[in-house]
Amino acid sequence: MTIINPNSELITINYFNRIGNDPVTVTFYNESTRINTTLEVDNFINGSYFDILTLDNNGFLNENEDFVISIKDNSGNILFLDKAFTTSQSNYSINNNIYTTNPTDTEYLIYE
Repeated sequence: MTIINPNSELITINYFNRIGNDPVTVTFYNESTRINTTLEVDNFINGSYFDILTLDNNGFLNENEDFVISIKDNSGNILFLDKAFTTSQSNYSINNNIYTTNPTDTEYLIYE
C-alpha cells in the first residue's frame, strides 16, 4: 500500500517496474467516488531496485481516500498496480493499534 500526502505539491511513488518499460500515464481510481484521474508522467528515475515516479498534485486528492494506482507504458501494459491511501499524518501506519495479543490460560503439558 502506498501512502500519499494530499497536501503536498508533488506525489512521489516508489514502485517495482514489472516489465522495465518507461511509464507514460498514471491512473488514480477513487474507490469511493468511482472516478478515474489520469496524469501524464513528467519525471521518473530508474533505480537499481525500484523506480521513483514524481507527479504534480492537481488538487484531486483529499484526506482519507482510497485509490487504486495503475502505471502504464505506451502500449497500455500495466507496469505497476497498487492500492493507495491519502493522509497528512507523518507517522501513519495501516497496522497501528490493530494487532493486540489475547491473554490465555492455556497450560502446556510436556511428556517425556
